[in-house]
Amino acid sequence: MAFSDKAQGSGRKARQRCIARVLADVPEAETGRARIRAVYAQATELEHHDGARWYPTAGRIALQVADAAGHRGNLRLGAGIIAALSPQCSWDVNITRAFSAAEDGADGPWTEDGARKVALILAGADPADVLGGRKVRSFFANIIGQTAPVTIDRHAVAIVYGRALSDREIKVLERTGAYLYLAGLYRSVARELDIEPSTLQAVTWLAWRRTKNVRDVQPGEVF
Repeated sequence: MAFSDKAQGSGRKARQRCIARVLADVPEAETGRARIRAVYAQATELEHHDGARWYPTAGRIALQVADAAGHRGNLRLGAGIIAALSPQCSWDVNITRAFSAAEDGADGPWTEDGARKVALILAGADPADVLGGRKVRSFFANIIGQTAPVTIDRHAVAIVYGRALSDREIKVLERTGAYLYLAGLYRSVARELDIEPSTLQAVTWLAWRRTKNVRDVQPGEVF
């Protein structure tokens, strides 16, 4: 037991060191929250409208994907297929691929990992047991109607930094504690604004893309 306690203690200290390094490389919490608030304040009336309906609309599309796969009404299956094929993919392409996979099978013009996960989902596996990565799992959760998880993509990180990030800088998401820290900033601001975290993320995503004239899909963008 003493050995186990020591090992666990060492693990906690290692995680704490990782988190400390992450915090040294990301904006201070209040600065990050202020930048999220500022982008939200820049959103147009249409962006507020569309942002609030973004994930509910995605959920309806997921039901259509499930129908195309012969699993009528299976929201989790449709959302799982969409999420599995989402990395490094625009929303329009993501949906096109999801319908193609649902209708014709898992293989297609996407990654081998995506095909494997789609095949498992189509075979009856729970997407929650198949999908990997906090961003993809949060995306899935948002599509099926869970509003607390926050889908932190490249633009969500850029909002906190106040600028576009390089491919090297975006790798901060791969570090222990970074995703939870950034998602926590969005949840904190959402509480202040009395809106759902998923809605805040969607509205700011729309406003950021417009104000920064973002047109091209960036690596890691999920929608």
